[in-house]
Amino acid sequence: MAGASSKRIAQANAATLKQLNLGFAISGAIYLLHLAVFSSGRSYRRLFLFAATEAVAIGLWNMMKSMAARGEELNGSKGLVSYMFDVIYITWGVHVAAALLTAKAWYIYWVIPLYALYRLVTVFLPTLRSLAGSAGASTAGAGAGGAGGAGANEPLSKRQEKLRKRMERGDPRVQQRTR
Repeated sequence: MAGASSKRIAQANAATLKQLNLGFAISGAIYLLHLAVFSSGRSYRRLFLFAATEAVAIGLWNMMKSMAARGEELNGSKGLVSYMFDVIYITWGVHVAAALLTAKAWYIYWVIPLYALYRLVTVFLPTLRSLAGSAGASTAGAGAGGAGGAGANEPLSKRQEKLRKRMERGDPRVQQRTR
């Protein structure tokens, strides 16, 4: 059974990589055709933007290719693989839009760092704030009078309150840790 699963994953990865190759070929051909036909697209800035964004997308494609070789699933439903697909798709869209619509399509690429900033603010900063708050509370509690000082600042659960009362009575079932 395990062999069948790995074969299924390998086939799905091969199909995904084939679609990515096709997407790179189509978007690259459209942009390069635009460069060949219209001289307005041949500025150093636009050539640099194309080369830089294509390098990023190809780098992500190579990472996904090596992941597929290790047998990891590239379905894009979890982890960083979905973000890799997003960056590649945005790159293709920007290349096609810059070739067919307007040179200002390069500004669409700002979606990627803006989304990363949004995720940083909504996910990581609250986590860091809670970690910093709990670290500050534990040091404040230790300074207020050791292990008992933390109880004055934080409400105890019913179980913790029950254990504290048992410990005060000297119940042998409750052992106090000394630091």
